[in-house]
Amino acid sequence: SGPGKRAEEKIGAVYDFVSQKIVTLDLPLDANGFRTRPAVETLASGYATAGDKAVLFAALARAAQLPAVVALAGAPNAAEAMLPRPSMFTHFLVWTVKDGPGMLLNTGVLVVPSRKTSSHLSGTRAVLW
Repeated sequence: SGPGKRAEEKIGAVYDFVSQKIVTLDLPLDANGFRTRPAVETLASGYATAGDKAVLFAALARAAQLPAVVALAGAPNAAEAMLPRPSMFTHFLVWTVKDGPGMLLNTGVLVVPSRKTSSHLSGTRAVLW
């Protein structure tokens, strides 16, 4: 297996851990003012909001020497996305590179088949957090 396969396996392991082992608190994104907890606090507590999970995934991916950046996604229309503000977005996602241009992962749900984002987010705009 080449370097791309090892990176994919690492991403998969981190995704599976965060999405399945950390309990999701289903709160609106703005319930805590778009503030997220440090990854260490999320690991210690075992529960997280979608934003906390995204931050944890990014921290664990970076610890595994994989690039990962938290993003806000789900802006309702292109005109609003030109002047982004946190309240217009509906999901925290994580951008990471498997190979090529990378991929957006939704860690806030229990399981998304093939570690992809939900189909309703396909093609949506995202702003790096």
